Amino acid sequence: MEFHISQQVQTTVDAPALTEGDFAAPAGTLGTISGLPLPDGTSYGVLLDGDPDALPASYEPQELIAAPSREDASMSQRRDYLNTVNTVMAQAGFGPASYSPLTGHAQAWYQWTGGQYAVNADAWPAGLYVIWHHARGWHYSTGRDTGVRHPLPFTLFADPMDVADGVRRLLLGLVRDLPASTDDWQPAAALAVIQDGPQ
Repeated sequence: MEFHISQQVQTTVDAPALTEGDFAAPAGTLGTISGLPLPDGTSYGVLLDGDPDALPASYEPQELIAAPSREDASMSQRRDYLNTVNTVMAQAGFGPASYSPLTGHAQAWYQWTGGQYAVNADAWPAGLYVIWHHARGWHYSTGRDTGVRHPLPFTLFADPMDVADGVRRLLLGLVRDLPASTDDWQPAAALAVIQDGPQ
């Protein structure tokens, strides 16, 4: 598949950090094409969402797919999704989100500080944020630098139970032990969770 400059893409392979402290991009990370293959090359330059260096990474065509349309879901669908996630998170004991619905947008912030829930204060001395945005998906950031968002290995509309499980691990500081979520939110199943509670 050929891509074009400024096209939104999603990676299909893991790109682990080369050294401690480097940016790691799990499969499913979103990005933007910033460079086309050279005449005798095949790789694309991709600016990955959440990469604090803001330098293009090199990906082969088979390691990328076009990003899912970020405008497919209506505002009501987005809010339904957030309401379901919020219910599941509350049932898991993680507390409510702070919502920030904007015109044509939706996002949710979850914030924890040391001493709350099961927060590992050694891993997150300045606290932890988990953020969902209708266009960027799931990310996390530290309380020390909320402007740097690290992508989580969840699909845009990940199953809320998978999100809660990932958050539980993240709060413990198990950043390298986060299972990827491949199941999307199913409204009918979500309704059962809200009515009956998680199994």
